[in-house]
Amino acid sequence: AVTYNIYMQNITNEFNEDLVYTLSDDNGVVVSEKALPTTNTGKSYLKTNVEIDTGVTKNYTLKIEYKYLDTPQDDYQGSTFKATLGIDTEDALGRYIISGIIEDENGIVTSGTVVSYSEKQITSISNEGLIKISNLEMGNHEIYYMGDVDATNLSKDEIQSQAICSKVISLKSNDNIEFDCINNKKLILKNISIVKRKPISFAEDDWNTISSAVKSGIFPYKIGDTKEVDVGNFGVHTVRISNITPCTENKSESSCGFVLEFVDFITTTYVNPTSTNVGGWESSYIRGYLNNDIYNEISDDLKNVIISSNVISSYESGGNGYYNTSDKLYLLSLAEVLGYNVTTNVNDNSITRQLDYYYNGVNGSSQNEKAIKKNDQATSWWLRSPHRYDKTNFYSINYSGIHDPVLASYVKGISPAFRIA
Repeated sequence: AVTYNIYMQNITNEFNEDLVYTLSDDNGVVVSEKALPTTNTGKSYLKTNVEIDTGVTKNYTLKIEYKYLDTPQDDYQGSTFKATLGIDTEDALGRYIISGIIEDENGIVTSGTVVSYSEKQITSISNEGLIKISNLEMGNHEIYYMGDVDATNLSKDEIQSQAICSKVISLKSNDNIEFDCINNKKLILKNISIVKRKPISFAEDDWNTISSAVKSGIFPYKIGDTKEVDVGNFGVHTVRISNITPCTENKSESSCGFVLEFVDFITTTYVNPTSTNVGGWESSYIRGYLNNDIYNEISDDLKNVIISSNVISSYESGGNGYYNTSDKLYLLSLAEVLGYNVTTNVNDNSITRQLDYYYNGVNGSSQNEKAIKKNDQATSWWLRSPHRYDKTNFYSINYSGIHDPVLASYVKGISPAFRIA
C-alpha cells in the first residue's frame, strides 16, 4: 500500500468563508463541510495520508456550494473561484516550525502579534523582531500581522478585517516574504528558517508527528509509554505502546511494528449474541462493532494515521486453516498476550508472536500481571482466539490475568489494538 494527498493549487478565490466544500468517496464523506482555501498559487491540502492498495481505484466527489442561497448574493456578483486539483505522495503530515525576523520600513518591529489561522496560533514578536510559529503542516498558511490588537477572541472575519498586514506563505520556500499591508506600511519576514518538528514524547506529540517519526524509524518512544485518546461517545481512554519490533517472518501484522493497545477497556459487549465461535474472529459480531461503531468515534487526527492490518486468526473446532482479515481495530490473540505455549487449546502459535510489552513480563512484572486490565476494578476482557476443541467459547483474560475460555455470548470488556505506520 502507498499513501497520497489530495490538494488544490493555483487558487483564485474571490469569495469569503461562505463558499464551502465537501469531499466524499465511495464510502461516504471524508472531509466534512469546510471553507475553501484562499487565493494562492501553492498547494492547499484537502485530505492527507490516504492509504490505497495496489490495483485499487478510488473515486471522489468534490461538492462546492454557497451556504446562504436564501439571501441576496449581490456582493459576489461576477466573483470567481477556480483551482487545479491534484494528488501527490509528499510528506504532508510532518509538522514544521517556521521562524524569522520581521522588519518594517524603519528597521525591526519591536511589538505586535501575528496570527497563523491554520491552527489559530497567536504569536508575539520579540523585542528583536523574532517570530516563531510551530506545529504547521506542509503547505500554505494564512498569516496576519495584527499590531497591538488582541486577537484572542476574534473570529477569522474579524482578524481579516482588522489585520494591518497579511500573506499566504508556503512552507516550501525560505525566500524573504513581503506582506500585503494597508496604509502604505511595509513589512518583510526574512532570515526564514523552516525545520521539521522533532518528536519529543509519546504523551506530548500529536498523531502526525508520531506517524512521521514511526515511518522514519527514529523516535524517542518506548514500550509502555502512554497517551490519552478521545473515543467520542465512549469517552477519553489511554493507549500504550505494546510493540515496536517488526516481524522477520510471515506472522500476523497484528503483532508487527508499532502496535498500540488500550490500557483499559472502552466498553463491554459479547463476541457473538449467541454462544457460538463458528467462523472465528472473521465472522464475529465484535469485529464489526470495533471497526464500525468504535472506530467511527475515534478523533479524525488519530484515524488519519491508523493503518489497515492483515490480521491472521486461528480457527475453531472443525475449522480448516486460518482466517485472514483486514482490520483497523482488532482484539489481541491469546499468543500475542500470554505467549506461544500457554495452552494447546488454541492454534495461534505459528501465525503470530507475543507483543514486546508482554514478552518475559518486561518492566519487572509477570506476563499475567501485565495482562490485568481495569476501569474502576480488574475485570475480564475479550481476545479474538476461539477455543480449538469446541464451537461455543472464545478466550478472555480474567481479573487475575489468566486465560479463560468463556461462552461467546457473555458480556466482557473490549480493549482493542491498532497499528500506526
